Amino acid sequence: MVLSPLRRGLAIVALTLGAGACSSTTAAPGAEDRGLLRAEPLTVDGVVVGEQYSGLRTRERLVVRDATEWAALWSRITANVEPAPPLPTVPFEREQLIVVASGTKPTGGYAIAVAEVRMEHDALRVVVRETEPGARCVTTQALTAPVAVVRTPRSDLPVVFEEARETVDCP
Repeated sequence: MVLSPLRRGLAIVALTLGAGACSSTTAAPGAEDRGLLRAEPLTVDGVVVGEQYSGLRTRERLVVRDATEWAALWSRITANVEPAPPLPTVPFEREQLIVVASGTKPTGGYAIAVAEVRMEHDALRVVVRETEPGARCVTTQALTAPVAVVRTPRSDLPVVFEEARETVDCP
């Protein structure tokens, strides 16, 4: 059976999410004094939820702290896949999800990632890195909708998103 890039990516993501539900997020070694947390990509069998062809058509910055909210969001992320991959399980009693989406982009070559998560006294600061293709880059001529999901230890602190953008220069 031949799968589209989106379906293949989401199938891998769904499989990865189920197996990765037991992994945990901890402070990066030696980083506790700086308040850095290691935000672990949400994975299923080692595959990260980082999809170029998601169903999230608008720019979003979200913190998901419960299963009901996660189920609704997963339905939106996989809206363009039939049948939808199974909902990955997340232990929300000790973890939360950070979800960042770029919204619809005109071509391939766009990407989004959670670059850093810092615990500060008054907030959890999340650095979001978005990249776009430079003028000389060869890209797919298809609409894309990049999304990334990472897990962090659960926190009731407010979350502040900081944006970092860069253009990739191609030879």
